Amino acid sequence: MRPSTGAPLGRPGRLLCLAFVTAVGIPLFILPAHQTTNLTKIFDPSAAASVDPQPLEIHWIVLMAGLVAAYLAGRPLFRGRFPLPPGARLVGGLGLAFFIALIAGLIVSPRPLSVVYFVQTCIPLVGFLVGSYLVDSVSSVRKIALLLVTVTTISITLILILAVHYGALSSGWDSLRSLAKAIPQLRGHFPYIVAASLSMALGTFELVRGRWNKGLLLMAILIHLLFYSLTWSRTAVLMLGVVAITPVLLVLRSTSRRALIARVVVAGALLAGGVVLLSQYSALAKRWQLRGFGSTDSRRVEYAVTSVKKIAGNPLFGRMFLADWEQNPLEDEPLRVPRIYKAHNQYLDYGVRAGLPAMILLGWIILRVGRDLRLILKSSATVPEMRPLAVGVTGALLAAAFGGLFQLILVQAQTGSLAWLLVGVTFSLADVVRSSGSESIAIDHGA
Repeated sequence: MRPSTGAPLGRPGRLLCLAFVTAVGIPLFILPAHQTTNLTKIFDPSAAASVDPQPLEIHWIVLMAGLVAAYLAGRPLFRGRFPLPPGARLVGGLGLAFFIALIAGLIVSPRPLSVVYFVQTCIPLVGFLVGSYLVDSVSSVRKIALLLVTVTTISITLILILAVHYGALSSGWDSLRSLAKAIPQLRGHFPYIVAASLSMALGTFELVRGRWNKGLLLMAILIHLLFYSLTWSRTAVLMLGVVAITPVLLVLRSTSRRALIARVVVAGALLAGGVVLLSQYSALAKRWQLRGFGSTDSRRVEYAVTSVKKIAGNPLFGRMFLADWEQNPLEDEPLRVPRIYKAHNQYLDYGVRAGLPAMILLGWIILRVGRDLRLILKSSATVPEMRPLAVGVTGALLAAAFGGLFQLILVQAQTGSLAWLLVGVTFSLADVVRSSGSESIAIDHGA
């Protein structure tokens, strides 16, 4: 049996990693140019339009990632050897591919900005270490899930209160746009956090004991669904659909078809569909009138083709983290700083940044995630409590996989940290299944 992944952390390390999980669920950004936080703009959304286009926004998960990385790097120096978590070589290989591409880029054109984009790309990988070292049992996964759900529910509740106060739910499109400017990435990236948290809530519902606790979790699920009245992103709706359907399909394939969680996820899927139909229709219709989805889709095809050409130009290293002033076809506002071409596709984006090796390693990681999730689901035949957790993690990762077709889920600090954290959770939980008997896992859950 392997050593417990959580043991080397110590109490300070575990608290720091749990703080990392907490930070993921809060849409708090810092704007260095204004020396303030974007969160303060929520109290006056009408003033958001006066902010300079494309402000430099840094999510506070960056600070937490730095603290966690410093702790994990420094602890072996004082406490001896630090065991590598499952899958560390694969993820480390991806980081190495990024580093080699960076060095190649610095040789071609030494630009400090290339280092900035390299660091931005690697920061979410810290989430993998957090997920890996926090998981040493089934109960630890449940605790991570409930912590994420709690924090995200509080964030959504505050956003909904502010939306009601400023009339975003009643006055429609204009207020929604103003609110989206006041809350960074409200319609672009935070929806993935909500989708992943919703998936974990659905997955842990069956494991929660007591009517009061189940009632609170059910209320949290409803609050997550209400969030979708504030976003008009089709990718957000797609991720919601994935999260709603995945538990239904997985539960229907299980032997315990009458499990309470089956009824909950079916009801949640139907309710989610109703919320989307009622709240999204006017916002989506208005956006169609203003911008037109048809032209937007054709442009997405255009810059996907452009991304493929950039990768083909240097398959080994991609663009080597070299930034330029090339404008994205979908953006009307001028760029404030040079940047890597925005592919709006996570898989192509890795190729643009670091070439085919990064894309191949990402594909390899995805295949291993699928294999490990199947192993965890199979273990539920003897350990039923494994299935709800596997359902939650599967839905969250599938949402990232499908959302990554249209957004940069893995590169953005907030969303990428959560997605990689769940990858670490999957690898470590599967390792627990391999190295522990079903009996010991069940005893751990009941403790």
